[in-house]
Amino acid sequence: MFEDDVAVLKFGGSSLNDLSGVKRCASIISKCFEQHKKIVCVLSAMGTQTDLLLGKARELSDFPEKRELDMLLTTGERVSCALMSIALQTLGHKAVSITGSQCGIITDKCHGSATIKHIEGFRLRKYLKTHDIILVAGFQGVSEQGKEITTLGRGGSDLTAVALATHLKAKDCLIYTDVPGVMTADPRVVPSAETVSNVNWHDMQKLASYGAKVLHPRAALLSQRSKMPLKVLSSLDLGSAYSTVNGDAIKMESSYVVGVAHKKKQSLWQFNVSKASCKNFIASFCKLIHEDNDPIYIRQNSFNQDRYILECLVPSCLDSVIVKGVKKLEHSGLIFTQKKQSQEALISIVGGGLHRLFCVVDEIFSSLDCPVSFSDMRDDTIQVLIAEKYLDECISEIHTKIRSLHLFCL
Repeated sequence: MFEDDVAVLKFGGSSLNDLSGVKRCASIISKCFEQHKKIVCVLSAMGTQTDLLLGKARELSDFPEKRELDMLLTTGERVSCALMSIALQTLGHKAVSITGSQCGIITDKCHGSATIKHIEGFRLRKYLKTHDIILVAGFQGVSEQGKEITTLGRGGSDLTAVALATHLKAKDCLIYTDVPGVMTADPRVVPSAETVSNVNWHDMQKLASYGAKVLHPRAALLSQRSKMPLKVLSSLDLGSAYSTVNGDAIKMESSYVVGVAHKKKQSLWQFNVSKASCKNFIASFCKLIHEDNDPIYIRQNSFNQDRYILECLVPSCLDSVIVKGVKKLEHSGLIFTQKKQSQEALISIVGGGLHRLFCVVDEIFSSLDCPVSFSDMRDDTIQVLIAEKYLDECISEIHTKIRSLHLFCL
């Protein structure tokens, strides 16, 4: 905890595409410093740097060791922080860059998707006494046992920012991205998408889990647990609208939609499993993919008296892991057959009181001219799985229909 007036800022890779982006963000940080005594700024790697580094590793190995990946991928954020510190020093600020481990972010030992256990922060507090602005490398920490460099999973810089804001009891936590806040859909797919001015934590976590990229779902959950309000803003247009994420936007019993999220590159696996081995199969399958950060959907349907059909929706990047793991499950004596649909996309309508909208679901989806592979309807989400080639058209149609029904909560 730090007793002074501290603001925590976070800039993602899309805001730091090149040196002009670094300079633009340095100017934003400088202006923010005029309103606060101290600034802690969390940075992601520049542009697509993380993907480039990951690509180099996979040129050498199909399955690079996760420890070495953590050592490699954490360099991107360090580059961003060092360059930003130099830019801010040029503007006359006392700035210093530090890594996640130097900051005292202590995690478990799970490489690639580590969980933050606590923040020591003594070095961070030391720098706050002698510097105006601290640049912290996002997405990373150090394991409590063995002092190994770890990463928090893709998009983990958001989590770093919220964790530090909570630890420091920050006055503000500002998440800068390349769009004006939380929007009713991805504006790159739906140009008519609008900013949602106030989003409650539950809805934000759902949107993030189902593909909205403005905030990591674990960051939304930690924000809710610690009751740390967030602002999501555009770093590209400072005069544009923004979103506040907190616990206030509860609409009593009203039915409402906060946004339409989507996830590309999904695979729908179907397993025909004997009832006798179903429980063991599900346990083994979950263990197979437990280190992935994306939500995994498993739905069980009766096939006949002796067998179940298990539908498992997973990111397509896990297909090779599943193929390899399924062979082991076959050798272990679990009896099943399988089939897979690739290049699928999941569309999720997120809101509240949606069970009262089921009467208009047919109206919402009636204009979709494509087959639906999978659907699920709950009080806070309505989801459909379609072939990815239909995604842009379908989202636009759904968004237009929801807007015409005046269901968006703006």
